[in-house]
Amino acid sequence: MPPSKLEKNVRPGQTFHVCAPTAKDAVLITEALSREKLPAESFAALEDLAYAFEPRVLGLIISQEALLSNGVDSLHYRLREQPPWSDVPIILLTIGGPQASTAGSRLIELFGDIGNITMIERPVRIQTLISTVRSAQRARYRQYEVRDLLFQKERDAEELKQAHGALEKKIQERTSDLRAANQNLRELSAQLIQLRDQEARRIARDLHDSVGQLLAAISMNISVVKSQSHKLDEAGMKAVTENQRMVAEVSKEIRTMSHLLHPPLLDEMGLVSALEVYVEGYSRRSQIKVDLMVPSDFGRLSNDLEIACFRIVQECLTNVHRHSRSSTATISIRHETDRVMVEVRDAGEGMPPERLAKVSSTGGAGVGLAGMRERVRQLGGTLEIASDQNGTAVVAVLPLKQAAAVE
Repeated sequence: MPPSKLEKNVRPGQTFHVCAPTAKDAVLITEALSREKLPAESFAALEDLAYAFEPRVLGLIISQEALLSNGVDSLHYRLREQPPWSDVPIILLTIGGPQASTAGSRLIELFGDIGNITMIERPVRIQTLISTVRSAQRARYRQYEVRDLLFQKERDAEELKQAHGALEKKIQERTSDLRAANQNLRELSAQLIQLRDQEARRIARDLHDSVGQLLAAISMNISVVKSQSHKLDEAGMKAVTENQRMVAEVSKEIRTMSHLLHPPLLDEMGLVSALEVYVEGYSRRSQIKVDLMVPSDFGRLSNDLEIACFRIVQECLTNVHRHSRSSTATISIRHETDRVMVEVRDAGEGMPPERLAKVSSTGGAGVGLAGMRERVRQLGGTLEIASDQNGTAVVAVLPLKQAAAVE
């Protein structure tokens, strides 16, 4: 039968069980043990001893004659039921001669694999018996110590298992919470990007339609005043001319700001036309030569993709102007099967390795790069940044299946 579990409540016993059915052997043995403060309990038959056996018993003292009774099988069964830590000492009192060898062989045959057997030939000297019993007692106590260690190990293992289970559950809960928080953050980020694009489009339209119209009206009024310049003195004429120049510059700046916020050509003519105008103005303002390479049959993309591509190019060129110290830049936009690739390169100083590692993993501290990475992620694409002493390259890959193209 399988080993039983450790008995948590079993404590070291204080009693030896004795079975010596001949004459007064059992009485003499128990009295001798009691005098040495080794309590013992005697049984008339081996079957009774087997019935009373339990793991807390210190040991068994059995005479050879007891093995001839019917209780041998019962004792064998009870000893088989011992827990794994238990190996109860058995002291066999033999009568000497060939019969002792036969009895010992039978006992070993029956119990050798489940008991710790010691044979003493009769007549037994009391000191020999006491010494043997004390040795058995010490051996039994060591077994109890092993039992306690095994139980402690089992209890520690169970506590560790419970702690591991609790920790695993907490990790799963925290992971689930983190996933939910990240998903909410992504959704919020997507909404913010969309709102920012919508707000940029609205501001650009207001600048062009409202502020631009007001400046145009002011410019016409100044022209009327200037036509009456002969009625003004020299200071008045100079002020009118200066106002006309400043209004023209403000109008130019308003148009530039409007186009940077949201170029009207992006909605009307598409990505390629908007980039051509933007790159021309960028090169004129920054004095950086930019090559724009787009296939002639590129066509239109979905609104989201066109805005994303334009913002990627815009952010990259802004970084080229601010950080790279490059005099040139190259923009390449092309189709590849079911995706569109946007690549921007410069020939500047490149990024330090530590900054490149930070930018590649998290988008860096800059809002522009983080926003660019988030745009790409929202569209199911990837963004790669490579940089060395020969310059920096940013490659965005965006799947076309995310949205239908504009017809």
